[in-house]
Amino acid sequence: MTAGEGAVSYLTAAVRPSARRDLIDQQKSDPDLGVFAEQALTARSWFQIDNAAVEKIFADMIDAVNLGRLSVKDALRDAESKVTVLMSR
Repeated sequence: MTAGEGAVSYLTAAVRPSARRDLIDQQKSDPDLGVFAEQALTARSWFQIDNAAVEKIFADMIDAVNLGRLSVKDALRDAESKVTVLMSR
């Protein structure tokens, strides 16, 4: 599944960016996956004390912007504050 054609078939069906360096170049030109393929080589993770809570904070931030409740700047500031409080526990 992770080698050659199996990986390509899975990634095409799942519409997911590749973790394989040799497939990233193929996905860079994809209109939906290109932005994710571009960052795949430089992306880094970070310790989350509670990933479900962080995921909810991010989802709420996106909803607030999409629904016009907050500007992007204010939503980011609010999410930053909430994650800081969460991580300080």
